[in-house]
Amino acid sequence: MGWQGKKNGELLTLLQSAKFRGIITADQLMYNDNQLRKFGLHFFLIQAAFDTPVERIPLFELLNQFLTDNYTQLDKATSSKTIITDGIINKNLTRGVHSLWID
Repeated sequence: MGWQGKKNGELLTLLQSAKFRGIITADQLMYNDNQLRKFGLHFFLIQAAFDTPVERIPLFELLNQFLTDNYTQLDKATSSKTIITDGIINKNLTRGVHSLWID
């Protein structure tokens, strides 16, 4: 879509205007933005200690199960914020899916 290199605010605006429902990211800075709710998107942060495809596969499997289990709730919601972590990079969270809010 030619969006590579866009800054976070511009990227989120593009996603919103293109009617995207959510974003999966490893970008901690984007995910920590206190104004995420205004974009009306679902945000999923993938946190792996070793940021390689092999390390991410189990986290995407967890995300897939979360989306399957919570599809109806997420479909009705305007936005949400969720962390999918291996429990190593973020010592405050155990391995798994942590839904912080769903609006």
